[in-house]
Amino acid sequence: MKIYYYPIGSETLTPVTSENIEKKGHLCEIASVKDIRVIKKVLDSTTRPAPQKFTDLAVRVKLVEIGDQGDKLLALVENDGIVRYAGEDGVISPQGMNTLKKVIEAQFK
Repeated sequence: MKIYYYPIGSETLTPVTSENIEKKGHLCEIASVKDIRVIKKVLDSTTRPAPQKFTDLAVRVKLVEIGDQGDKLLALVENDGIVRYAGEDGVISPQGMNTLKKVIEAQFK
C-alpha cells in the first residue's frame, strides 16, 4: 500500500488537495500485512453517509493500493475525518483517526 501523508491535525496556509498531496505530503509504502489490515479496518468502520461533504481542501491521507494491474485509489481522508471512497463520502471516528495516524507515523521512525 502506498500512502501520501500530510500530518493529521496540522493546519496549512494553502489547501492540501487530492491533486497536490503527492507533492506536499510524504510518501511511504506499507508492506506489513498487519498494518494494512489495521488501516482497512479503520476504513471499514467509516460511518456513511458523512454529516458533511468532502471538501478536497484539507486532505491529509491518500491511500493507494498497489496491484499487478496498476495502482488503485482506495480513499482520501481529510483532517476532520471526512473520507471519500469512489465518490461516496463517510466519516472516520476520532478513535479511528488516531489509529490511522499512529500506524502511518510509525512508518517514519
